[in-house]
Amino acid sequence: MHIYSWRVYQCEIILCFYTLFTLRFQIATVLRNLSFDGPNAQAMSESELMLRFALLCSHSEMPQLKHTGLDLLCNIATKVHVFQRVGGRALGSRFNL
Repeated sequence: MHIYSWRVYQCEIILCFYTLFTLRFQIATVLRNLSFDGPNAQAMSESELMLRFALLCSHSEMPQLKHTGLDLLCNIATKVHVFQRVGGRALGSRFNL
């Protein structure tokens, strides 16, 4: 492999990483802005996919994405029900962690 082709390959990897980060950050920002409204926060807290996405964002090494993910989790935290209750008894965790 020539040095020139290695540089092109390296630039493609960096561009791909930047594009994926930008896309995730934009999605997280839109969801964070929607989570300020009560009914939206309630709907988001009931979605397992939404909670997983917010947790993944909050675990990111990129500071902007981490901050946005933590903001999102803070906005919906009061609405999340971790345990299912039937007849006053906790049946178990809602998630398989």
